[in-house]
Amino acid sequence: MQTFSQAGAPPKVGIVILNWNGLSDTLECLASIRRLAYANVDVIVVDNGSHGDDARQIEDRDVVGTVVRSPVNLGYAGGSNLGIRTALQRGADYVWLLNNDAIVEPDSLAKLVAFGERYTRIGLLSPVIYHYETPESVQLTGTRVDFERQTYRILRSIDEAAIGPRGEGFALAGTALLIKRKALECIGGFDERFFAYLEDTDYSISAIAAGFDTALVREARVYHKYGRSLGGRESPEREYLFTRNMYLFWMKHLKGRLRRITLPVKYVAWVLEGVVDARSRGQHVSAAYISAGGWDALRGHWGSWENRGKPPRWVETALTRLILKWHPYFWIALLHGNWRRIAREALARLLRGRA
Repeated sequence: MQTFSQAGAPPKVGIVILNWNGLSDTLECLASIRRLAYANVDVIVVDNGSHGDDARQIEDRDVVGTVVRSPVNLGYAGGSNLGIRTALQRGADYVWLLNNDAIVEPDSLAKLVAFGERYTRIGLLSPVIYHYETPESVQLTGTRVDFERQTYRILRSIDEAAIGPRGEGFALAGTALLIKRKALECIGGFDERFFAYLEDTDYSISAIAAGFDTALVREARVYHKYGRSLGGRESPEREYLFTRNMYLFWMKHLKGRLRRITLPVKYVAWVLEGVVDARSRGQHVSAAYISAGGWDALRGHWGSWENRGKPPRWVETALTRLILKWHPYFWIALLHGNWRRIAREALARLLRGRA
């Protein structure tokens, strides 16, 4: 499918794929790219500090424009930025950031670019992300950010997602994110403090703030194997990064002094809830990583999970002896300012004591 014949060559798309110890997934992704019905592409693989000889084996397949080697793992944000810089230097009009565990439909890129060319205000586009294992099941369509309520909701249905250009609050996933050159030149690359997780949401909201629209193109499809790099939704590493980065995201984008002042208190409540829930499931390693993520966020420590800090002894003592052993949900409700819940539970305890 090509719709640019009247204007000559279609826009040049630099396809950036990060590989981190995921050779088999990367090769399958590259095989699907080879079947794209879009001629003007420049495929760039960033080997993001893999332990083996992944970069050489990828080069030997002769299916990429270039392999860029990083001696260390720069995370999704840093690795993507390295690929973006390379793509722009090589004359890309668009940059398509594609997870190495994603498989593309042959017409997906053509549909994305055609949509982007029709709407000049659009800066970021995404296909609908489907499950690799169950191809008719939607995995992800975007994220709804509500700044009034300070909530973050991942959308998993085409019907509830925004279709076409959308204003404030609709963020796109980085799984198969297509970015126009003018957006990259305006707002730059990803914020590398995130390292991984929420950097794509942050980028979408930053693009919207700069005057660009975000768009989900429902006709375009990509299939994704979720959680290959860090082991799924409940891996301790993911828990750490997600916990820590949530604070950075809200601190960057919340407006108003009062909201920013009250955010740390609400954030501590959210971290405590995560620790309590993880412990209740017997996931004590994840609980420790969540605690470390909260501590690092409040002290402004970013980067890889491998460089995470450890809360000081007095924090651990307060957490285990005072909060977790004595009705932890009271402290969570207190920090959230949920006075109705506190009053309701106090009344229930009083009535039980009189019975």
